Amino acid sequence: MERIKTNIIELEKLYKTPCKKWLKRFDEQGKLDAHEAFKEYGQQYEWLYKNSPYDLIGWEIENNCFDWKNYSWAITKYCPQYFDKEKYNWKEYSYYVAQYCPEHIDTDKYNWERCSVAIAEHCPEHLDPERYNWEEDSWAIAEFCPDKLDPQLYNWEKFSWQIMKYCPEHFDPERYNWEKDSWAIEIYSPELLKLKSKFNMKTIKFTEAEISHIINLIYHNEKYDRYYYGNEKHYWKRLFNIKKKLLSSKQIDSVCPNCLIEHNNTNYYGYCSEKCLNEQIKK
Repeated sequence: MERIKTNIIELEKLYKTPCKKWLKRFDEQGKLDAHEAFKEYGQQYEWLYKNSPYDLIGWEIENNCFDWKNYSWAITKYCPQYFDKEKYNWKEYSYYVAQYCPEHIDTDKYNWERCSVAIAEHCPEHLDPERYNWEEDSWAIAEFCPDKLDPQLYNWEKFSWQIMKYCPEHFDPERYNWEKDSWAIEIYSPELLKLKSKFNMKTIKFTEAEISHIINLIYHNEKYDRYYYGNEKHYWKRLFNIKKKLLSSKQIDSVCPNCLIEHNNTNYYGYCSEKCLNEQIKK
């Protein structure tokens, strides 16, 4: 059924009665100027197109009063026949074009930086590897269209585990982030774990002088600077593991993160005693 192109909405023609707040906005004849009402009270395009035979957007376009800047997305969802690539707000609403009317995609105007995911998910036939945001949205290629995956452009550092879950056929042991995402191999392809020792973290050797320097930096930070990168509890856990490795080469003093006393006890994850450890756990 062809919709009625107008801005005047008649209450009796609606498929569903509006809420009380909107009912009060109709006049005594049961009519409402939807264009003005949407400007004053906020747009309700979704409700209108779902519950009425009216085509308000068509009327607004014919009368040059449609708000392309803020409501371009509504055209893609409810009346793509009015789509105008020159007026459409590609910067904010490219995602909607890919999801609801991919036939109108203009790869030159599309916002690849913010909306690459939508291309991979809804219309991979329009994917442009030169424009795609591989840095942030590589994962979507692995999940939705692995046939488009380019191993040289893919962000292995951040999204290696998605390869194992969605497209293990693209697994590359030379590029895979073993340090961060080995867990995914254990879950999805444990037979590949035998490769881990070959491609995991490189061993770095330090001289005694270098170890002493690292120890002094750690000690100074514990005692004076109290600077933590990331989560404080995680910081102390990571620091404890580093100390365990260094202690095999040189004895060092430490500072308890709870009471701040100096000690050299390695039995309580950096804390000087079981009491301090338990107090921290309770926090």
